[in-house]
Amino acid sequence: MAHRLSPRACRAAAALYVGLVAVGVVAHALADGPPDNTVPLYFATLPGSLLVSVFALYPAVALFGPGETETANPYGLLVPLAGGAVLNVLLVWAALTLVRKTVASWRAAR
Repeated sequence: MAHRLSPRACRAAAALYVGLVAVGVVAHALADGPPDNTVPLYFATLPGSLLVSVFALYPAVALFGPGETETANPYGLLVPLAGGAVLNVLLVWAALTLVRKTVASWRAAR
């Protein structure tokens, strides 16, 4: 018999994941760390960070212009990485819902 996680535990795990990514980005920004130190955060948020960058940030720059270099992105990496973490949570939720519905329909078809 498979062990099932409660919805509350799943929500807590998702919030912990997004929170840890956000804390990591803020800690990196406050420590003025080199950009090479963000590689683990990028790997932890793939593919969400890539999707947020390509489908949200790049089109926004194309529509509104790059702005001044100091004020163009006052949040630094927080938007692509924390947004990517949120998007990853939504992607996992959608995939699990699809699997659950597919299995239920297969069982009903028997």
